[in-house]
Amino acid sequence: MKVASSHKNLLTLLQKKEISGDVISEEEILEVTEWQSSTFRTYWNKGQLSDFLNEVSDGSFEASNSIEPI
Repeated sequence: MKVASSHKNLLTLLQKKEISGDVISEEEILEVTEWQSSTFRTYWNKGQLSDFLNEVSDGSFEASNSIEPI
């Protein structure tokens, strides 16, 4: 199955931020995925990103579950 480059780029960002423990801004997500804000919000509101993102403040997220267990 072919995975969209936007999803690959998002996974890379999530893994990097999960390892470092840094917060991710919505702007960073939009930049790496090349999504419109409305696309991100649709995915977010439908719960399609909730396994990997936790909103810690308006527009700021923490990554989780993006790194495979060793």
